[in-house]
Amino acid sequence: MKKIYYLTVLIILSLSFFLTGCKKKEQNYIKIGLLHSLTGTMAISETPVRDSELLAIKEINEAGGVLGKKIIAVEEDGESDYIFPRTANRIIKAQLAQMNGECVGEAYVPMGSVDFSEVIDDIIREKPDVIINSINGDSNIEFFKQLYEAGISADKIPVMSFSISEEEVSQIGIEYLKNILVSWNYYETTQTDKNKKFVSDYKTEYGNERVTGDPIEAGYIAIYMWAMACEKAGSFDVEEVRIAAKGLSFTAPEGTVTIDGLNQHLYKQVRIGKINEKGLIDEIWATPGSIKPDPYLSTYEWARGLQD
Repeated sequence: MKKIYYLTVLIILSLSFFLTGCKKKEQNYIKIGLLHSLTGTMAISETPVRDSELLAIKEINEAGGVLGKKIIAVEEDGESDYIFPRTANRIIKAQLAQMNGECVGEAYVPMGSVDFSEVIDDIIREKPDVIINSINGDSNIEFFKQLYEAGISADKIPVMSFSISEEEVSQIGIEYLKNILVSWNYYETTQTDKNKKFVSDYKTEYGNERVTGDPIEAGYIAIYMWAMACEKAGSFDVEEVRIAAKGLSFTAPEGTVTIDGLNQHLYKQVRIGKINEKGLIDEIWATPGSIKPDPYLSTYEWARGLQD
């Protein structure tokens, strides 16, 4: 029986980025809203996503805009409120039970925490087979540093992280993260022709030292697919754009993604990666193809009751 230790961050409020449009007939531009945490503990992860969206907006504007109108971004700072970890852990524990696994510990700390001594003491005492890390934001810097200093490396206890992409690796430090596992849909190292251009364009825009990653690519995709839906609808009306988005496909850096007409989520390929000595992520496993999105887990027997 596998023993799992869960580590996460206590969340106060939730946020995500939004894309909205408003139109006035006399205007030759369309405004869209970008909501990201540009300050606080989540800025480490969300600022680069904002950057990728601005890159997509620049590219679309240079190609003529959307329905003949240039895009203007209106930005707001979410100031770092999130709810992902608790929700993710409910899902993980339900699936773990179906696999006859055992959760031997589950810890929550406030956003922005820097002291993980008690958590690490619990890990040492429980000796789990795997650590599931759903910490978000810059608290990951101190967590992995303190885990390393306690002598807990990936070869002793594997760590699977859900919020560590290339951008976080560059700020945490590769010496603390080598061989840590992650799960995403895209990595900078993903081998597609579109990704080679995307990585090159991103570095040209923001500096060669910058890296791409899954959340960054997701923001880039969102802008382009919104623009595509507007063009298809011939309108910026929210409901008309939503309907037009059904079934739309886009050749993204990760490969072709398609909007599911029933739930407005994307068909995507799942990729598990391992952080290498260069601070990038090597894909070590992937699904054979894109997976139908099921945001409410309605097709999984082990998830029954989670929606309540």
